Amino acid sequence: MTVEIFSRSAKLAKQMKLANSRGIPLVLLMGPDEISKSQVVIKDMETGNQNTIARNEVVATISRLLSSK
Repeated sequence: MTVEIFSRSAKLAKQMKLANSRGIPLVLLMGPDEISKSQVVIKDMETGNQNTIARNEVVATISRLLSSK
């Protein structure tokens, strides 16, 4: 699994556009709220669906989502 981290201070829309142009299937988002709640938002770039999950479920969820593509 290849991972890219985009931590520059670009606006979120620009980061999503970059991920889409690179064909990245899933994007993980963690803002201050998610960090404080130990959560991660996973966005499916193909469908646009977003789900908030517990951080300890990230690996299993990503594996499941990628295996269904």
